[in-house]
Order: sequence, then structure tokens, then C-alpha cells
Amino acid sequence: MATKISRVIFAAVLSLFIADVHAMQGQTTAGSCSPSVGTQNANSSIVISCSYGGSSVQDSYLIATHPTRVKITGALFTTWVEDNSAPFLSLEFTNDSDLPALSTKIDVLRQESAEAFTNMKPYAIHRSRIFRQLDANSFSIDAKSTITLPIVSIEDLASMILPQVPRDYCAYDASIGIGTDPDEQKARTDMLERESYSLFFHPESRGTGKAEFANLLQVPVLMRIRFKNVFGGQSSQYTKAFVYYAQRGSTASIWYPTTKKLGPLQCIGDDSPHFTMSG
Repeated sequence: MATKISRVIFAAVLSLFIADVHAMQGQTTAGSCSPSVGTQNANSSIVISCSYGGSSVQDSYLIATHPTRVKITGALFTTWVEDNSAPFLSLEFTNDSDLPALSTKIDVLRQESAEAFTNMKPYAIHRSRIFRQLDANSFSIDAKSTITLPIVSIEDLASMILPQVPRDYCAYDASIGIGTDPDEQKARTDMLERESYSLFFHPESRGTGKAEFANLLQVPVLMRIRFKNVFGGQSSQYTKAFVYYAQRGSTASIWYPTTKKLGPLQCIGDDSPHFTMSG
């Protein structure tokens, strides 16, 4: 049985996917700031850190040798009791340093609003009730800890942030990576071997020969994470989460990066299973 998987990465990714250091040269932030560029799961990440020197050489050394690092280590759709189980694109934040990250804020940015990252305007998204109930615009991340928080509702993704996605496509998963996961390649090879074995020993189970298909999109959502350290310095990180879409009616098995499994298409919001969480 022939299987066709068509995977498209929106052209909008390309302008940001290869981080352009020259685009950051004209950006300024308070304090002594320096940009750095890195990658995580083939996803470009730009960090602008602003350090404030101590009053002595010893203070400056202490600050330099105890950096605070916050990374987005996962993206997934979850439902939250506080939001009446409405699906949210949620992010997993990891602070792998020895000190807490304070006053952490996250914005979803309009990439077309400016050329320089620091000048981009955020979307006026509807915040999760978790933040509204706490009456908080920011949060702290303890040292050596990981937290997951809802960032963007499925409604805001469709109507405000990613309106370019065709209406006959639905979101089914999310990730911080892009492209084809090596685990997916292995899973598809194993599935093909099982199907070949079954057809060889049970030819009566052969289907009609109708080709299966799945038309997929991986669409980026640009994020800015800002936080402070205990020494008074601040950092801004620009990175992306990718929302995975499939054309409704797709019949081929689809790879779910969150669970690292193949399965039939289950659209977010169509009574499909999500991780239900409570703040």
C-alpha cells in the first residue's frame, strides 16, 4: 500500500530559521548587553543578556561564573481545568542553573511588525485564567527545575497568530524541533516491515491498494522570554515553537512528536485526548 506524506515548512520560517547575526547589530538593551546565537533541536535561538558588573572583582567573578539559563525544552497542547479544558499551546520551561530565574515573562511576537527582534510587537492574546487568577504577569522558575505553562489558546492560534493556515487543516501536535525526527524514520521503517510480513503470510488481508496520504504543515510561532537573575541582570531569548497541522481527511499514519508515536489523525479540539493539567 502506497503512503504519501507531504510535509511543508512555511516559507516564513526561512527568514528566521537561519539566525542572522547582522540583524542584531543595531539592537540595544539597557546595561552591558551581548547577543549570542545557538541551536536546539535544529531550532535557532537568540539570547541577549545584559549583565551588571559588581562593585568589586570578586562580585564580577561571582556573577560571571553563576549564569542563569532558561530554555524552552518542550511544546505541546494541554488542557487546563482553570480554562474549562480549552486546549492551549503550552511550553515547558527548564532552568538548569543553580539560581532561580525571576520575573519571567513570555510574549508571542508579530514577526512582520519590525525588522529587529527587540522592536517586534507582541500579540494581544487572551491569557490563561491561571495567570488571571494569580493576578500575575510574570512567574519565577526555581533552580534546577522545569515547569509547564499554557501560553496560547487554540482559538488565538487560528484567528490571530496563524490565520494563513488553510481552513481545511487542523492542529494535531507541537514541538520545539523542525523537520523529520529520526525516531519517526525508525518507526515508519518498523511499520513497513510489519506490514510486509503480514501481507506475505496473510495475503488475504491485502487491502484494495488505495494509497494513503497525509498533507502536513509545520508552522512557527515566534516567542520572546525575558527574565532577571538574582544579581539584577536581565536576559531576553528569542526562539520558536512549531505547531503541527494536517489536512483533515488524511489517512496515513501521522507522527506525534509529543508522544513519539505514529497514529491516525486526531485534531486538537475534536474530542481528541490531551494532557489535562491543573495549576
